[in-house]
Amino acid sequence: MDVSEETVVVLTALPLERRAVRRLLEGLERVDQAGTVFERGRLPGTSWTVYLAATGPGNDSAAVITERAINFVRPQAVFFVGIAGSLKPDVSPGDVVVALDVYAYHGGKESSDGFKGRPRSWETTHQLQQVAMHVDSLDDWRLRLPEAKRHTTNVYFKPIAAGDIVLDAPAESPSRVHLDRNFNDAVAVEMEGAGFANAATKAGVPFLLVRGISDLANGTKQSTDGAGMQETAAQHAALFVTSRTAAFASSTRTRRWMPSTQTQTQT
Repeated sequence: MDVSEETVVVLTALPLERRAVRRLLEGLERVDQAGTVFERGRLPGTSWTVYLAATGPGNDSAAVITERAINFVRPQAVFFVGIAGSLKPDVSPGDVVVALDVYAYHGGKESSDGFKGRPRSWETTHQLQQVAMHVDSLDDWRLRLPEAKRHTTNVYFKPIAAGDIVLDAPAESPSRVHLDRNFNDAVAVEMEGAGFANAATKAGVPFLLVRGISDLANGTKQSTDGAGMQETAAQHAALFVTSRTAAFASSTRTRRWMPSTQTQTQT
């Protein structure tokens, strides 16, 4: 595929997350690659092309599809967008978290001495972090939220923890205690960010993870899901990512990414 100077990839895990993004694009057409169904569309009011695909749940699947998307599209940046559970009482359903770091919190060794953590972490791309902070400071992306949510939706720039389980347990549960003890600065938890970050880092492509908070990961997930918070959280995250994708156009327009087996060129 020809390299585009104004192309990004947006990945999601769940169909409802994908639907939240595709509703914000225009001119969508299906493009298949090695069995993965991508949709290619335009971000309204811009010249940016967006390739959208769902990875399915889990870090392993996210890593495979991220690598496939990068090699297929060769984008300027890749985003993972969707929902997550909150780990902090002040990070509420409907809020948006932009990951500064992604933690793979399940790595470790279990022995007679107990569990010894061997975590991995990845820092998301500084430039995309900065653009996201700029977008948040402008505040106009909130105008696209439902009116009742415009003044109550907060954006947090904090680490996100990614594991291999759906976490929905009280604070005293082993997983919650492990996270609080060893990853205390993480404010959200999900299941795909580590695989996504690992693949994007290895490919050398700018990447950012954005999550909308759908539940408190404390045993109340069934009730918040039943109240429609997954859809709300997915919508908020999608709006944040798509509202200002073009904001980093001026700083990326002259850069062209090539796969890691090739060299980067300046145009």
